[in-house]
Amino acid sequence: MNFRSESPPPTSPLHEHLHPPQYFAWIPAICTYKRFPRYVAAVLGLIFFLLWTSFVLFNTNKQSQAINPLASTIQEIDGSWRSPHLQGNTSNLINNLILIILVDPNGKSATENGTQLPFLQALQTFSVQGHSAPALLTLTAQVTPTPASITAVLTINSTNSLTSQINSILAQTVHVDHIWITAPSSIVPAVQNEVDNYSSGVSIMVFSVDPSTSFPPGSAGHTPWLSVLSDIKTDYTWVVQQDATLDTRALAWVYNVLQTDIYQNALVGTQGSLLPVHKDRSSSLSCVPDQARSLDRTQAVDMIHGSWLLRHSWIPALAASVHPDTLGFPLDYHISQSLLHSAAIPSIVLPDPYHTSDNSQTCEHILTEFESENLWRKSLGQRMHLLDQYTQQTVLFLVDGPIQAAALQPLICRFPDVVHVAVTGKAGQLSGETLAETLAKDGCSATVHDLNVDHTDRLSIDLTTRLARYMSLLRPRVVLHVRDTIFDENLQILERVDKTTVISLPSLEIEHALWIADLSLEALQQWHKIQMDIIIITDRRSQSLHRLLESANDANYLGDQVGLVIHMEQTADETTHELVNDYTWRQGSKTLRHRIQKGGLMPAIVESWYPNNNHNYAVLLEDDIEVSPLFYCWAKYTILKYRYEQSSPHLYGISLYSPTTLELLPEGRRPFHLQEAIAGYPANIPYLSQVPCSWGAVYFPEHWREFHSYLTGRLEDLALPVSQYNITVPNCRSEHWSKSWKKYYIELAYLRAYVMLYPNYKDFESFSTNHLEIGTHIKTVNSKSKLDSFQVSLMINDTLLEQLPNHRLPIYDSLPTLTLWGKLMSHEEMDHIAAEWHKSISACPRDPLSYDTQDILCPFPGGPTPIVPVSIYRKKPKTTKRATSTPSVSLSP
Repeated sequence: MNFRSESPPPTSPLHEHLHPPQYFAWIPAICTYKRFPRYVAAVLGLIFFLLWTSFVLFNTNKQSQAINPLASTIQEIDGSWRSPHLQGNTSNLINNLILIILVDPNGKSATENGTQLPFLQALQTFSVQGHSAPALLTLTAQVTPTPASITAVLTINSTNSLTSQINSILAQTVHVDHIWITAPSSIVPAVQNEVDNYSSGVSIMVFSVDPSTSFPPGSAGHTPWLSVLSDIKTDYTWVVQQDATLDTRALAWVYNVLQTDIYQNALVGTQGSLLPVHKDRSSSLSCVPDQARSLDRTQAVDMIHGSWLLRHSWIPALAASVHPDTLGFPLDYHISQSLLHSAAIPSIVLPDPYHTSDNSQTCEHILTEFESENLWRKSLGQRMHLLDQYTQQTVLFLVDGPIQAAALQPLICRFPDVVHVAVTGKAGQLSGETLAETLAKDGCSATVHDLNVDHTDRLSIDLTTRLARYMSLLRPRVVLHVRDTIFDENLQILERVDKTTVISLPSLEIEHALWIADLSLEALQQWHKIQMDIIIITDRRSQSLHRLLESANDANYLGDQVGLVIHMEQTADETTHELVNDYTWRQGSKTLRHRIQKGGLMPAIVESWYPNNNHNYAVLLEDDIEVSPLFYCWAKYTILKYRYEQSSPHLYGISLYSPTTLELLPEGRRPFHLQEAIAGYPANIPYLSQVPCSWGAVYFPEHWREFHSYLTGRLEDLALPVSQYNITVPNCRSEHWSKSWKKYYIELAYLRAYVMLYPNYKDFESFSTNHLEIGTHIKTVNSKSKLDSFQVSLMINDTLLEQLPNHRLPIYDSLPTLTLWGKLMSHEEMDHIAAEWHKSISACPRDPLSYDTQDILCPFPGGPTPIVPVSIYRKKPKTTKRATSTPSVSLSP
């Protein structure tokens, strides 16, 4: 991959506007005169700045050239955006621009599922009402007319109506500069003779164009004037169908509406039609307006009939639609749909206060053709195809220059479907053509759009308007770009107005986020909903705490803000206090909390966090833990995958640690031979286990709230003289952990069949490790002998995707599931065992997915009852003696 750096042209008239004209040169000289008052100098300086700025804004001549037909819609906006009412500071300019593009002109925002829509798009989806004729007259009256050149185009098959049509064009209240007539070669001499009789001052030219025999009559390919369209250089082209009846105000009406900010990017006319929605043609084509009723408001249609007023910048979109399949469609449909899908120009029918055209004959003709001709049936099928195509999910990448392109290229190329890439152009030293060529060589499926942003406007209005137009056209679900670049301010405004999910990635961390391409757009749209807090519990191990803080601070957070909360025990020493007070957390907010009474590890852990909402997650860390620089990437990837793309209510958290030991066997700790336990599964596949991890894990909000409620009830019961509950986990070593919070979480996980996701990388490589330093559970230095059994290597080099099966997280249902004792079991079997055990410890029916523990904390009348032995497998258990006061199972785990 080699992105060529493209320097801007050495000389350009544009550069002249970057320097003040010579006649401003006297201002600095006067201002430096020692007796000249400073306040006067300041005023003159301000005046100078404003004059220079105005000079730049009003004299910059822009050109736009894009490699994709979509960019043709941008060419016209440069001049139109520079209207006087937008002059002011840059912030106001940008906000006004966005409002013009994306807000209902009547002041009422059009919304779709809470998302604001551009007015024309809202009109197309019937989300807003159009403008009435009086409202349109008011809009056009507010526009100052600007001189424009217009060429009228006529297609003549006979000379019968030629004179009347030329006269109707010449009689228009808006001046036409040229009239171009296309005619078959057989009648060109006769047409030329009639044209020679005119001396109106209007240039009239005759072109000999024989209709193509490769396409049926009435189709776009059979239409002669399309072949000469690209030769027209005037500002507008007004195409008039043969035998069309025109009032003298017909051109003026559509021209004036086209000058308004609201309809300047629409193909407008006074006659149109809607195709039926269904392919079976159960309903007929609808004329707008029809013979039975007039049209009282503007309305979006599938095609415009009678005549078409085209901006010069729209011509490339029509010229690009030369595929034989599209040229075989009816002309009216071809024009409207080419402009819509190549340049985001919708077709809008206007109410006609002047009755400038007679729609009845046109409508009747179209209806007859639709009912009888295969050409229209083909159009209907294509319409359905285009609707499907343009409502597909879209990802848009924004690129400014070769450095950003190189950083984003691996992510762009990893997406399985075609994505869109908008590049700022040669002003950023990388053209769209170069980027497209480079991506194509690398086999990337991407459609490249060149924004062609000028040198002077890379940080102001031009970039914002172009971004707004492309986002309005493509309607991307997700926008990705490099953080801290020229796009930041523009995208903040667009994200606020248009509700698009914008993901800003630090350039150096994109290589750690390639898994983004594996997620659905529905999951990616939740990117900013995830609020992850790092919760650290510490006492008197300042060196350990410093190591943990440094490892967490140096991790990759993908541009996210992550809060840090440090909980200090009542006995925390002075060194610990100084460390946490002075420590600079670079990733977000820092919160310090200190207990006034020593409570022990159980309340220290459990009370350290309570979720704010169902998108709030906690990374629980004791101070002798150290994390990998990739721990956050693992956590965010797995949460997005298994919470927002493939949700399971039984998944209660994500472990950062890969355990090497089974700690819940009744006979004590034993080495964990994971690969033997999940033999037959792909290598390095993550797995699910009921065991909660206390050496670095992310806990989910709903389950943690439920655990709070469960633990509260359990502790209250234990404080009673006689316990009401007889809740245990059969043959589980945690039954002896009276002061551990994990004992109670294990109970809840067993009774609910809850599971946690664990990583499974080579040699137990993990995203956290435990240094087993002296503390609550490590009492003496001799306990350090356990270090080799528990400490694992951290993932430093990013092989997160490389080691996974197929280099991505598997679907949730394909993950192996292990019991508390490390035995492979289906989740259905696990849930069945939990349901059977529930009957022995609770008098209430089981309600496992309510996140409410009332069904568990439900004692039997008269106090606890002996627990009936239950097999942990569905097969018939072996015969055992029934316990009278302690739980038992028929099979050991």
